[in-house]
Amino acid sequence: MIAERLKTPTVADFRPRDMAAGGEGAPLVPAFDLYCFGGGPLRAVQNIGGIANVSFVGKGRLWSAFDTGPGNSLLDAACRLSTGGRMRMDEGGRLAARGEADRAKVERLLADPYFKRRPPKSLDKDYFGEAYLRRHFSPLTSGRLSNLLASLSLLTARSIARAYERFSPKAAHLLEMIVSGGGAHNDFLMKALRDELKGLPVHPSDRYGIPAMAKEAAAFAWMAMEALGGRPNNCPVATGADGPRILGKIIPA
Repeated sequence: MIAERLKTPTVADFRPRDMAAGGEGAPLVPAFDLYCFGGGPLRAVQNIGGIANVSFVGKGRLWSAFDTGPGNSLLDAACRLSTGGRMRMDEGGRLAARGEADRAKVERLLADPYFKRRPPKSLDKDYFGEAYLRRHFSPLTSGRLSNLLASLSLLTARSIARAYERFSPKAAHLLEMIVSGGGAHNDFLMKALRDELKGLPVHPSDRYGIPAMAKEAAAFAWMAMEALGGRPNNCPVATGADGPRILGKIIPA
């Protein structure tokens, strides 16, 4: 449809080729992280969308990349379900900031086998979705929403921090975390992350000229450019694919 309407070559459907090569088809953005930050010091490039994923990149290579766990998916679902759809998100984390996290419950949830599984690994977007929320936090009511959001924010922040403890490269010191995605605009979540990471500097990707809300769009535009140029644009370290591949179906103008 885009190729037809805009009369321009269009690249789409990137995941199947990676999966055909034995990969998980996700995460795909780490190839762009390597392009942007591979030549610098070791950094954690963290996206917090519905699902959160990290690339440990720098010193000329991508060391590891994988989905760390929930991002905003549970927070947004909690807002929708607890208010009957009247509230879609906790703008800036302001409601979560008024709540109190159930730390004991968060620790129990962190026993989920996914968190301990070694990379490469990726999550279906429904893994941490409405069914998960109903299973662990029912009943969902607006009266306890602030506490629920505080707990879910802590779950996201702590699952990211634990992933760093378990799976970050041991051979080099992390300079900083660079954050993109909607989570970068959640002040409460960002504070929780800084508390959990114990001194690791945390900066939005805007600091490097990539608006936090446009990072994924920029990544897929770059992947399309590489595909049109006949250059590999996947990241076998991240997905587990057998090797470099050109991802994406090219629809001519």
